Amino acid sequence: MSFLISCNKKEVGPQCLSCQESVSATTTDVLIGCEGNFGWGNASLSLYQPQSKTVSNQLFQNVNGFGLGDVLHSISEVNGDLYLVVNNSGKIEIIDTSNYESIGTINGFTSPRYLVAKNDNKGYCSDLYSGSIQIVDFSIKNIIGNITTNRWTEDLLIYEDYLYATTPDTNWVFKINTLTDVIEDTIIVGKSPNGIVLDKNNKIWILSSGGFNEAIPNLIKYNPNSDQIENTFLFDNINQSPSNLVINKNKDELFFLNNGLQSFAIEDNSIATNVLIPNNGAVFYGMNIDYNTGDFYITDAIDYVQQGKVYRYDAIFQPIDTFQVGIIPKAIWFK
Repeated sequence: MSFLISCNKKEVGPQCLSCQESVSATTTDVLIGCEGNFGWGNASLSLYQPQSKTVSNQLFQNVNGFGLGDVLHSISEVNGDLYLVVNNSGKIEIIDTSNYESIGTINGFTSPRYLVAKNDNKGYCSDLYSGSIQIVDFSIKNIIGNITTNRWTEDLLIYEDYLYATTPDTNWVFKINTLTDVIEDTIIVGKSPNGIVLDKNNKIWILSSGGFNEAIPNLIKYNPNSDQIENTFLFDNINQSPSNLVINKNKDELFFLNNGLQSFAIEDNSIATNVLIPNNGAVFYGMNIDYNTGDFYITDAIDYVQQGKVYRYDAIFQPIDTFQVGIIPKAIWFK
């Protein structure tokens, strides 16, 4: 990795907003999106290179010479570019994956959360306080419309011609026709759905946290072709709060955080109580799987004030590395 640094020595560090570096991306890069403190405008990106186990913090600032904004919530890849959803700044920053340079900004959101692409030109972004889902045109990098939901929408999934949107303040998932951009159905699931993935059999899995000890969390298997819930799996008790649902490369095993890392194979008959990776007092906040290696990356927000950490484990849950990143790390992207 090469760096061409043109900043004054006195400016080196996290607040070096006038620094600019030329970064050569590698084929194994891992980016960690760090929310930063709400209202402080100190969201950041960290670059981790797993082969050398090196980390470079403040990547966006150092490459582009200006700050990322306030609360980096999620990262999506569309047409080979990265869309950084910056929640409290009401915008999406777009960067080139070859050098991480800024190539555009989409403004006009209220509080964007997650972005998904329907195709190369059209996408959807959930928007916490707007009561709507924004429709994005990737070709012109702008908002071109919205779908009124009157609810907080969060995680999104597209399957065939439908967009599925979780609504954490209810027990609903909206089913939206992407040809008409109209809500066609409301699927009743568990309290506070927060995760949604598609398995190898084209079944949709929806994880619900149960809210603030309001209901027992559950995991639902939904068949989008028959519009039927095929099974509901309950967690042990109302005090649990599972989150961060992801699926493995083979699309046959689910993973989520619940006082540590837990799993659920799509053919299982119940949710196992064993923890694959215990948190041991850490504040597990984000998680993802590197499909290139099978490695697990889990972020630790620590106290939500100081710089966080990332723990890297191999495919059989053995520790490989721990490294320090920015404040409140959450989103994880693999090249």
